[in-house]
Amino acid sequence: MKKIITLLVLLFCLNANAQLCFNVDTNYVTNSYHNAITCADFNGDSKLDVAVTDNGSTTNITVYLGNGNGSFQTPTNYTAGSSPVAIANADFNGDSKLDLAVLNLSASNFSILLGTGTGNFSTATNYSLGTGAVPISVTATDFNNDSKIDLAIALTSTASVGNISVLLGNGLGGFGTVTNYSVGSDPLSVVSGDFNGDGKPDIASANAFSSNVSVILGNGLGSFGSATNYPVSTYPSAIIAADFNNDTKLDFATTGYNAHSMSILLNNGSGGFGNVVNYNTIGVNPNFITTGDFNGDLIPDIATSNYNGNSLSVFLGAGLGAFNSADTFAMLRPLGLVSRDFNGDNKTDIVIAHNNQRGLWSLLNCSTAGINQITNIDNQLNIYPNPTSTNFVIETSSTDKQTLQMFDVNGKLVLTQSINGKTNIDASHLAEGVYNLSLQNANGVVNKRLVIVR
Repeated sequence: MKKIITLLVLLFCLNANAQLCFNVDTNYVTNSYHNAITCADFNGDSKLDVAVTDNGSTTNITVYLGNGNGSFQTPTNYTAGSSPVAIANADFNGDSKLDLAVLNLSASNFSILLGTGTGNFSTATNYSLGTGAVPISVTATDFNNDSKIDLAIALTSTASVGNISVLLGNGLGGFGTVTNYSVGSDPLSVVSGDFNGDGKPDIASANAFSSNVSVILGNGLGSFGSATNYPVSTYPSAIIAADFNNDTKLDFATTGYNAHSMSILLNNGSGGFGNVVNYNTIGVNPNFITTGDFNGDLIPDIATSNYNGNSLSVFLGAGLGAFNSADTFAMLRPLGLVSRDFNGDNKTDIVIAHNNQRGLWSLLNCSTAGINQITNIDNQLNIYPNPTSTNFVIETSSTDKQTLQMFDVNGKLVLTQSINGKTNIDASHLAEGVYNLSLQNANGVVNKRLVIVR
């Protein structure tokens, strides 16, 4: 099942002075066309695992348990619905074990597979989205502040319409009735976060046919307002939210599939966004996107998978929300990708689902410049109480400028805050669950976990 990849080179340096490189470690070949991907620790061994959809003639999703060194065990297949196309993980039934939500493109429904906490999942339970619904993208968040995970699902269409379906979770793994909100035409990707700084989760979608991003602001009770639209590159196929300019506000990055570009929208702090800035991906048809600090300079970078360009593009952040020109390297038919530290060396790696060889690529970060200056400063940081129910205190002995980033189990950035000495953090608006905290300063980086219970 596992074989060493035999391409022209095993080490890809993305610029002349080798400030950024990835080692194409292994290729895991299956009999399915992998598409979307999500990552988390599904079996509680503190090693990152991944789950991918097998969008093709199957009804499978595939789970790869991680070994902690960037490699993965023999995968296990689970049955979802017809043509699974998108996937997310969260604790949907409140047992502190991660579950999976899978969208089934050809069945107008989604599947919930409850996790056992050992890396295994139950038989799928399917929930209808209505006759003719074509689900394409999903995000999982507590939208109504009841400590139960809800879903927002983008419904694609060939007509000049677009909807985001919101389903509130009952905390037992089930969901209520569908409420639809109008957005731009043909939304292909959806993301959630607090975009206007009011402590209530909002939703944004990348809309392919209308070439814009729609933002619908939440009221904290599970309802949302009318969409505000912002233009981006032609045919945006994916969207992510992160703080790209270090102002503690969530910004957007999208892929322009037909424009062969990546677009940046910076947040103005009140839920609105400035003018779009576009960057050429060089590789054609970028369809998935991720963010991470790939070169260790404490500035967010972006990577896109360029499906018909057979390449991966990496944009190194230049600071203040700007990015350098794309560096690319060859990769056959890349699709969904995630960026995390898969081998525990404090460098951000990339794992990619791909179509051509029907499997998974593990790209381990072998960069030296910048990253080799980062040391572990674990003994400089205390977090208490942990677990917490509302607020927590983060205390550090460093007097340098520091930035705290807090990620949920899906790897989504949910909080960014400047830290100085002893700082109280308001976590009352965050859902119950496990969060990863990353604190960065001039001396190094420390990663710790925080548990929120209600």
